[in-house]
Amino acid sequence: YRRVIAKLLDEALDVLDGAGIRPAKFRGVPLRVMSFIMKLPTPVVRLVIRAQLRVDPEARVSMWTDLERGRPTEVDVLNGEIVRVAGEHGGAAPINRRIAELVHEAERAGAGSPNMSPETLLRALEDD
Repeated sequence: YRRVIAKLLDEALDVLDGAGIRPAKFRGVPLRVMSFIMKLPTPVVRLVIRAQLRVDPEARVSMWTDLERGRPTEVDVLNGEIVRVAGEHGGAAPINRRIAELVHEAERAGAGSPNMSPETLLRALEDD
């Protein structure tokens, strides 16, 4: 899922740049650097993560938990906000828009997370 996250992050950072918004760092690391790291080969990413973060292998993002529990997600205040800011500044955020659409589809289905593979999710984003 790293490549999906990197695509979302790159698009969001481009939107924020266009809007003159400077995002906060993540644990002291600029988000552009985080995106770069996510695109590196898996063994390199594992080394960086192991050195910088403690990640629970069973950890899930909150949207996954919300979908599994049948609760509304925060997709509109995360990805939806990127889409809104892009539109206000004459741009577009098609990747963040598509993720928001997919999450809303899953919310309406009420069957929990669709548990799409990273490859399927990337294809869904690229089909747009």
